[in-house]
Amino acid sequence: MEFRLIKLVMVLGIALQMWLVSIGNVADPEVNWEYIKHILSMDLVEGEGYKTRAILNESFQKIAYISIIILEFASAILCTAGSFLMFLNIRKDDSRGRQIAGYGLLVVIFLFFVCFYVVGGEYFQMWRAKGWDARQVAMWNLTTALLTAVALKIPDKRI
Repeated sequence: MEFRLIKLVMVLGIALQMWLVSIGNVADPEVNWEYIKHILSMDLVEGEGYKTRAILNESFQKIAYISIIILEFASAILCTAGSFLMFLNIRKDDSRGRQIAGYGLLVVIFLFFVCFYVVGGEYFQMWRAKGWDARQVAMWNLTTALLTAVALKIPDKRI
């Protein structure tokens, strides 16, 4: 049962993180909106070699930002629902809760690995935008989500 509690706390922690991030983006959208504009427009990247990749159209930038917020909320909802079911079934098989939480973690992994690390970091050269490189924060979120996903797949009987 202890390992089930560890899994539950891990999923709850990620749910809380994603709620705080998504609500923060709605409550104070300008903070991360500036970040999105700089990364997508590549205006802080020195040199011209990669600038053909830039998205300068503000409507497309807003679509990207809103999509990120939707993914954040989706992961928060799925991880919360999964952890709720895991809690209700803490003394028995909680495969449905783990499955739903797993989908939430999949969204977190997609968001922080594919969107931020690969697309933002490499395609839009975020690592070259001094002061705006969010790859480390993305890696923290990605690592936590991956560890939690692995923990969810370990059968309780093996511990």
